[in-house]
Amino acid sequence: MMMKRFWPAVVAVVVGGVVAASAEPMRTLVVKEDMTPNKGHWEFGGTFGYQEITDPNSELSDASYSELALYARYGLTKDFSFNVEVPIANSDFDGGSSFGLGDLVLGADLVGFEDTLGYPYVMPYVRLALPTGDEDEALGAGETQVKFGAAIGTTVDDDWDFILDVGFMGRSETENSFVIGGAVVYKFSEKFSMHVEGQLDIPRGDEFEDVGTLLGGMVYRPAEGWLVGLYGGVESGDIDDNVIGAAKLAYAFE
Repeated sequence: MMMKRFWPAVVAVVVGGVVAASAEPMRTLVVKEDMTPNKGHWEFGGTFGYQEITDPNSELSDASYSELALYARYGLTKDFSFNVEVPIANSDFDGGSSFGLGDLVLGADLVGFEDTLGYPYVMPYVRLALPTGDEDEALGAGETQVKFGAAIGTTVDDDWDFILDVGFMGRSETENSFVIGGAVVYKFSEKFSMHVEGQLDIPRGDEFEDVGTLLGGMVYRPAEGWLVGLYGGVESGDIDDNVIGAAKLAYAFE
């Protein structure tokens, strides 16, 4: 099916200045960061993403996919949180349009190591995508997907954040893959930051091509706990070249 090995909007969020026990939402979209809700508190948000194939030689050159992913995160302890994401998707391809539930995502993040200043840190995580979206209508992947990964990050000169995110993606019907990603974030102030992030999905066999994603983002924190983010970039491989645009709004309760 088309468009569901696309950028993991199934896991949205990351980035921001690193401080110990931060309850701020993550700033990036395709890599993880150690920002988790405080113990006993919730974070709610949504990410809207749009993807369009731009290759004029592709049979899917007029295809597009959009998704509104509503999510909730809960801090079970200071360093361990659980999250759930419910995507509402719309696909336009092959002369038709479909709208409905996408693939439900469950996940958990554990800050396994964090220095007293909040960096460096190591955060293992797991995410499980269930095949609740209709594959025939290009609303879901049509298979169960589970990712085990770890984000490793640090801060340099107070304003630069560096993140390395590595993981393994297991799939019930198609090839498993190794996933490696990274992000560089520059914090202009306590409220505004910009970043670039990327990810490479490397299948273990020959059924699919490698899929590379490159995004740039701007994140603004208008008030304590709030996050507004705008993102744009490209994806190449597997299906065809395409462009990506996204926006995020989130609030973390203190």
